[in-house]
Amino acid sequence: MKFFDDQSFNNIEKLKEIESLFFYLLKTTPDYIFIKDKEHKFLYASDTIAKNCGFEKGSQLVGKTDFEIFPEEFAKIYYEEEKKVLEEGKHLTEREEPYLKNGKIGYVSTSKRPIFDKDGNIIGVFAICRDITKRKKLEEGLQRNADFDTLTKLYNRRMFFEQSKKLLELCKRECKEAVLYFIDLDDFKNINDNYGHDAGDEVLKVIANRLKENFRASDVISRFGGDEFLIFTISQNEEQVHETIKKEIKQLISKRIEFKNESFFVKCSIGISLFPEDGKDIEKLISIADLRMYEEKKIHHSIR
Repeated sequence: MKFFDDQSFNNIEKLKEIESLFFYLLKTTPDYIFIKDKEHKFLYASDTIAKNCGFEKGSQLVGKTDFEIFPEEFAKIYYEEEKKVLEEGKHLTEREEPYLKNGKIGYVSTSKRPIFDKDGNIIGVFAICRDITKRKKLEEGLQRNADFDTLTKLYNRRMFFEQSKKLLELCKRECKEAVLYFIDLDDFKNINDNYGHDAGDEVLKVIANRLKENFRASDVISRFGGDEFLIFTISQNEEQVHETIKKEIKQLISKRIEFKNESFFVKCSIGISLFPEDGKDIEKLISIADLRMYEEKKIHHSIR
């Protein structure tokens, strides 16, 4: 589509009109636009990028480098990216870059391309950056939901398998043993039926927090099902230690849980399986621990 014919470009008034329109677009666009020379110094910066890094006008950035404006770790990222443009003539499209504003990290999607003189030499870089912080946070939220149980914030079933397989690979490489605790809450259904799902949810959250607080960050802890929790950890190679930890888990879970005007004392059944003694893959270890947990649960019911 052609807005002006060739002759119109000889018209000074038309040129002024185009120039005015161009600078209006630069001034009003929400995107961050800048031009730098071969020394990585700003030749032009839009007011939007200036305001984002604590200045009032883009002109205040002219002559400065990123190292004079941004935190060093971010400036290094920008510098290395622009080297690819200035030294290799690369066109960079939709590259994700961080920035800092008011102490919080944001993100922009950046496109950068070289500027050439009439002889074809690279003399600078032109960039357009679009803020994608909201989109990035949404993506991170979706990723968290894909990896973690939304109620307890523990690993969900899918992520448990993924992290447990990594732990198994570590144990195989370093000839270590591992232990799996399969925890099932006893009579949890009664809490939901008699006091409502809000009470049941509170019980699950409290128990999840107790498990997180009392195990290492390297241990794999998951809400595996409705009232089932799994803990997979590197073993201390002593059966007596496993039984001691099992008792400690039961003590943790059985502590009073208060919700509104009610107090709950929750008991649980726990099955244990060992790597590599009981199995060499996580599916087999879960199956063995699940079976042993139900054997214990039968004993609990039989002695009531």
